Amino acid sequence: MLVDGPIPALRVPLVTVVPLVVAIVASCALAMRFTLRAQRERVGTGAEGLVSETGTVTQALAPDGKVFVHGEIWDASSPRGSIAAGARVRVVRVDELRLVVEPVEGAPAGVQGEVE
Repeated sequence: MLVDGPIPALRVPLVTVVPLVVAIVASCALAMRFTLRAQRERVGTGAEGLVSETGTVTQALAPDGKVFVHGEIWDASSPRGSIAAGARVRVVRVDELRLVVEPVEGAPAGVQGEVE
């Protein structure tokens, strides 16, 4: 309608339309690429973001105590029994506001996230 209109003064030249369409299509493709990439990323916030993170035991778990994960001290419990203070643990799941943790095998104590 804009390219082959009956009034020559109201026609939009193809030289203007084609680059504009190409720019819009490229912008949409780029936005779609970023959207799909974001959908594939691992969740980094909330309870889902804590699962599989590592931390340090600040108060011995016998089986309940406290751990330091993501810059915060959390209430935690260990189904595997007691874990000494300073040990490295991995978050298995989050039950309401309590982390369920297991010891990290072979990790030195207090490497990351240690509270003084």
